[in-house]
Amino acid sequence: TAKLQEQTSLIKEVKDVMKEDRDDIKNYIDAINKDRDDIKKDRDAIKEDRDAITENVENLIDDKAALEQKYDALTAKLQEQTSLIKEVKDVMKEDRDDIKNYIDAINKDRDDIKKDRDAIKEDRDAITENVENLIDDKAALEQKYDALTAKLQE
Repeated sequence: TAKLQEQTSLIKEVKDVMKEDRDDIKNYIDAINKDRDDIKKDRDAIKEDRDAITENVENLIDDKAALEQKYDALTAKLQEQTSLIKEVKDVMKEDRDDIKNYIDAINKDRDDIKKDRDAIKEDRDAITENVENLIDDKAALEQKYDALTAKLQE
Protein backbone atom coordinates (compact mmCIF):
# COMPACT_ATOMS: atom_id res chain seq x y z
CA THR A 1 0.00 0.00 0.00
CA ALA A 2 2.78 2.30 0.68
CA LYS A 3 4.05 1.63 -2.77
CA LEU A 4 0.61 2.18 -4.18
CA GLN A 5 0.31 5.45 -2.29
CA GLU A 6 3.71 6.42 -3.53
CA GLN A 7 2.74 5.59 -7.12
CA THR A 8 -0.58 7.39 -6.69
CA SER A 9 1.23 10.36 -5.31
CA LEU A 10 3.71 10.17 -8.18
CA ILE A 11 0.86 9.86 -10.71
CA LYS A 12 -0.86 12.83 -9.07
CA GLU A 13 2.37 14.83 -9.33
CA VAL A 14 2.78 13.79 -12.99
CA LYS A 15 -0.88 14.77 -13.63
CA ASP A 16 -0.31 18.11 -11.90
CA VAL A 17 2.87 18.69 -13.96
CA MET A 18 1.04 17.62 -17.13
CA LYS A 19 -1.83 19.96 -16.23
CA GLU A 20 0.68 22.78 -15.65
CA ASP A 21 2.37 21.86 -18.94
CA ARG A 22 -1.04 21.72 -20.67
CA ASP A 23 -1.90 25.13 -19.14
CA ASP A 24 1.51 26.46 -20.25
CA ILE A 25 0.97 25.05 -23.75
CA LYS A 26 -2.53 26.52 -23.85
CA ASN A 27 -1.10 29.92 -22.73
CA TYR A 28 1.67 29.56 -25.29
CA ILE A 29 -0.89 28.76 -28.03
CA ASP A 30 -3.04 31.70 -26.87
CA ALA A 31 0.05 33.94 -26.99
CA ILE A 32 0.89 32.61 -30.49
CA ASN A 33 -2.73 33.24 -31.61
CA LYS A 34 -2.61 36.75 -30.12
CA ASP A 35 0.76 37.38 -31.84
CA ARG A 36 -0.72 36.04 -35.10
CA ASP A 37 -3.72 38.41 -34.71
CA ASP A 38 -1.35 41.30 -33.93
CA ILE A 39 0.79 40.41 -36.95
CA LYS A 40 -2.36 40.29 -39.13
CA LYS A 41 -3.43 43.72 -37.80
CA ASP A 42 0.10 45.08 -38.41
CA ARG A 43 0.07 43.57 -41.93
CA ASP A 44 -3.31 45.22 -42.62
CA ALA A 45 -2.03 48.54 -41.24
CA ILE A 46 1.13 48.22 -43.37
CA LYS A 47 -1.04 47.48 -46.44
CA GLU A 48 -3.15 50.58 -45.71
CA ASP A 49 0.01 52.66 -45.23
CA ARG A 50 1.46 51.25 -48.47
CA ASP A 51 -1.77 52.08 -50.32
CA ALA A 52 -1.76 55.62 -48.86
CA ILE A 53 1.93 56.06 -49.77
CA THR A 54 1.27 54.77 -53.28
CA GLU A 55 -1.61 57.25 -53.65
CA ASN A 56 0.59 60.07 -52.33
CA VAL A 57 3.37 59.16 -54.76
CA GLU A 58 0.90 59.08 -57.66
CA ASN A 59 -0.45 62.49 -56.58
CA LEU A 60 3.11 63.83 -56.35
CA ILE A 61 3.83 62.52 -59.86
CA ASP A 62 0.67 64.23 -61.14
CA ASP A 63 1.59 67.44 -59.28
CA LYS A 64 5.10 67.30 -60.74
CA ALA A 65 3.69 66.92 -64.25
CA ALA A 66 1.32 69.86 -63.68
CA LEU A 67 4.15 71.98 -62.30
CA GLU A 68 6.34 71.09 -65.27
CA GLN A 69 3.56 72.21 -67.62
CA LYS A 70 3.19 75.49 -65.69
CA TYR A 71 6.96 75.94 -65.75
CA ASP A 72 7.05 75.35 -69.51
CA ALA A 73 4.17 77.81 -70.01
CA LEU A 74 5.87 80.44 -67.83
CA THR A 75 9.18 79.87 -69.63
CA ALA A 76 7.47 80.36 -73.00
CA LYS A 77 5.72 83.51 -71.74
CA LEU A 78 9.00 84.84 -70.34
CA GLN A 79 10.73 84.20 -73.68
CA GLU A 80 7.88 85.97 -75.48
CA GLN A 81 8.09 88.96 -73.13
CA THR A 82 11.88 89.02 -73.44
CA SER A 83 11.49 89.05 -77.21
CA LEU A 84 8.96 91.90 -77.00
CA ILE A 85 11.25 93.86 -74.68
CA LYS A 86 14.10 93.37 -77.15
CA GLU A 87 11.89 94.62 -79.99
CA VAL A 88 10.87 97.65 -77.93
CA LYS A 89 14.52 98.35 -77.07
CA ASP A 90 15.46 98.08 -80.76
CA VAL A 91 12.68 100.47 -81.73
CA MET A 92 13.67 102.85 -78.94
CA LYS A 93 17.30 102.72 -80.13
CA GLU A 94 16.18 103.50 -83.68
CA ASP A 95 14.02 106.35 -82.37
CA ARG A 96 16.92 107.62 -80.24
CA ASP A 97 19.21 107.46 -83.29
CA ASP A 98 16.58 109.27 -85.40
CA ILE A 99 16.18 111.96 -82.72
CA LYS A 100 19.98 112.33 -82.48
CA ASN A 101 20.20 112.67 -86.27
CA TYR A 102 17.35 115.20 -86.20
CA ILE A 103 19.07 117.19 -83.43
CA ASP A 104 22.36 117.03 -85.35
CA ALA A 105 20.55 118.32 -88.46
CA ILE A 106 18.93 121.12 -86.43
CA ASN A 107 22.33 122.06 -84.96
CA LYS A 108 23.88 122.06 -88.44
CA ASP A 109 21.00 124.21 -89.74
CA ARG A 110 21.45 126.54 -86.75
CA ASP A 111 25.18 126.80 -87.49
CA ASP A 112 24.42 127.45 -91.18
CA ILE A 113 21.84 130.09 -90.23
CA LYS A 114 24.37 131.71 -87.86
CA LYS A 115 26.96 131.77 -90.67
CA ASP A 116 24.36 133.20 -93.07
CA ARG A 117 23.38 135.82 -90.46
CA ASP A 118 27.04 136.73 -89.91
CA ALA A 119 27.51 136.98 -93.69
CA ILE A 120 24.36 139.11 -94.00
CA LYS A 121 25.64 141.33 -91.15
CA GLU A 122 28.97 141.71 -92.95
CA ASP A 123 27.13 142.47 -96.22
CA ARG A 124 24.90 145.00 -94.38
CA ASP A 125 27.95 146.62 -92.82
CA ALA A 126 29.60 146.77 -96.25
CA ILE A 127 26.44 148.17 -97.82
CA THR A 128 26.11 150.70 -94.99
CA GLU A 129 29.72 151.72 -95.56
CA ASN A 130 29.09 151.97 -99.32
CA VAL A 131 25.93 154.02 -98.73
CA GLU A 132 27.80 156.31 -96.33
CA ASN A 133 30.56 156.62 -98.91
CA LEU A 134 27.96 157.34 -101.62
CA ILE A 135 26.36 159.95 -99.37
CA ASP A 136 29.76 161.47 -98.74
CA ASP A 137 30.53 161.28 -102.48
CA LYS A 138 27.12 162.85 -103.28
CA ALA A 139 27.78 165.62 -100.79
CA ALA A 140 31.22 166.18 -102.29
CA LEU A 141 29.70 166.15 -105.78
CA GLU A 142 26.99 168.57 -104.68
CA GLN A 143 29.67 170.89 -103.31
CA LYS A 144 31.59 170.59 -106.57
CA TYR A 145 28.35 171.16 -108.49
CA ASP A 146 27.53 174.17 -106.34
CA ALA A 147 31.08 175.42 -106.76
CA LEU A 148 30.95 174.91 -110.51
CA THR A 149 27.51 176.49 -110.72
CA ALA A 150 28.81 179.45 -108.72
CA LYS A 151 31.82 179.74 -111.03
CA LEU A 152 29.62 179.58 -114.06
CA GLN A 153 27.38 182.31 -112.71
CA GLU A 154 30.34 184.55 -112.21
